[in-house]
Amino acid sequence: MKLTKILEIWDKFVAQVLAEQEKEEEILDEEEEFQKTVKRGYVKNRNKYLKSGPQDPGVAYPKKTKDTRAKSAPPGFGGA
Repeated sequence: MKLTKILEIWDKFVAQVLAEQEKEEEILDEEEEFQKTVKRGYVKNRNKYLKSGPQDPGVAYPKKTKDTRAKSAPPGFGGA
């Protein structure tokens, strides 16, 4: 092939890739009015959503853990 023919093919390829990238960006940037409304409402009510629910959060660790070493630990290792 001649160099000019190769360059033409390359230019077509690059133009096609750029066109596909622009289409993808357009799709990702779409945002309808409903989506905007939901986002605004979520930001306003975020604390209500996160802090409410059927369960009481309770204490993270209700029982105090033991400070002694486990029975399988060799002497010299552990908390004792």
